[in-house]
Amino acid sequence: MLAPTPSPLSSDMEQLTWSGITSVSGQDKQRGILRLRVTHRGGASAVTTAQAWQRYTFTAGSQTAGVTLVNAPLYAGRIEQLSGSSAVILANAQAINAHAGSPCYLEVLDGAQAGHRFEISSLTAGVATLVFTSPLSTLQTLPGDLIGARVVVRPHVTLGQAFPVDVFQAGAVAEAADQVLFYESGAWHPHWLSARSGLRQWVSLNDAAQFSQNAKIIPPGVGLMVKAATQPKSFTLTGHVRMNSWRKALNEGQNLLAMPWPLDATPQQLGLTSESGFTASISMTSADQLQFWQGDRVPRATTYDTFWLLKRAPRAYWTAKGSASLTNVSATLLLPAHRAFFLKVQPPTATCGWVLP
Repeated sequence: MLAPTPSPLSSDMEQLTWSGITSVSGQDKQRGILRLRVTHRGGASAVTTAQAWQRYTFTAGSQTAGVTLVNAPLYAGRIEQLSGSSAVILANAQAINAHAGSPCYLEVLDGAQAGHRFEISSLTAGVATLVFTSPLSTLQTLPGDLIGARVVVRPHVTLGQAFPVDVFQAGAVAEAADQVLFYESGAWHPHWLSARSGLRQWVSLNDAAQFSQNAKIIPPGVGLMVKAATQPKSFTLTGHVRMNSWRKALNEGQNLLAMPWPLDATPQQLGLTSESGFTASISMTSADQLQFWQGDRVPRATTYDTFWLLKRAPRAYWTAKGSASLTNVSATLLLPAHRAFFLKVQPPTATCGWVLP
C-alpha cells in the first residue's frame, strides 16, 4: 500500500499525489492496476473498484492491439425483476438513463449467468430493454434466474476513444495514414485516419463518403490490428478492470481476440483447456490453435507463431507447431494483455464458447 503526499488546494480541499507506482511486473510504468482506499478518522473504510492504465507503443508496420480495460459503469446494482420477454427492471435506477448516442451493454457479475452480456437498446426510468439479436449479446433469451443478480451497465469502448485521433497519423489517402483493422466475418476491415478538410476522423476504407467511424464499437474481448504508416507513436489508455467471470461466443475457424483482463496470462490460466471444452487432437489440423503475430516482437515480420492443443494422456496441452519434442507450454506461454491473438477453433469449441470463471 502506498501513502499519498498531500498538498493544500484551498481551506477545505487538498490534493493527494502518489509516487513510486510501477507496473504489475514492478519494472516500469507501462501499465498498472490500483484501488483507492479511503479511511475515515472514525475507523470506517471504503475501497474503490480496480482501475488501471496501459501504455501502448506502435512502431512503423503492423502490430496487434488488445483493449482490456472497460468504461466506468453508468449503473451498478441488481436486477429487481424481469419485464416481459426482453427487458429488466434495475433496482434504484429510476434516475439512470443511457447517454444519447452512446451504445451500452449490461454485464452480469454473479449468479448462474455471471459473465453474460446483453446489448441495450434503451435505458429509461430504470428499465433496460435488451437486444438478443445482436451478435454482441451472449444470450438470446431472458433467463428467470437473472432476478437478484448483480449487474453493471457500461458504455462501449469506441474506436475514437481507444485510438485518439490526435495521436495517430492522418492522411489524405489510406496509404498515407495509420490504420486500425477489424477482423469481421472472416475478413479484414481497415479503418484509416482521414484528414479531409482538416477534420481528423477514423473512416472505413470501403466508404467513399468518409463518414466518421470514431463511434464504432470495439466489442469486449475483440482484438485488432494496427498499421502505423511511417512514424512510431505512444499513448496511455485508462479505464476500469473487469472483476467478474468471462464469456465469449466463438466462431468456427479464426477469432481475433483480446484478453478479458489487463494481465498477461497463460493458456492454462485462461481456461483454454480440453476440460473447458476446447478441442484437442493428435493432429494439428483437427485441434484448436493459437496464433501470435510475429510483428509484435520483430518489426516488419509478416507471419505467425502457431501452437495447438495436443491430445495426450493424462491431460491435453498446448505445444508449438514444429516442436520435435512436443514440449508442453500450457503453463509457460504468455499471452500479453495489450496484444491480440488468433484462436482457431473447431466446431465443438465454437458451440461451447470461451467460459472463464
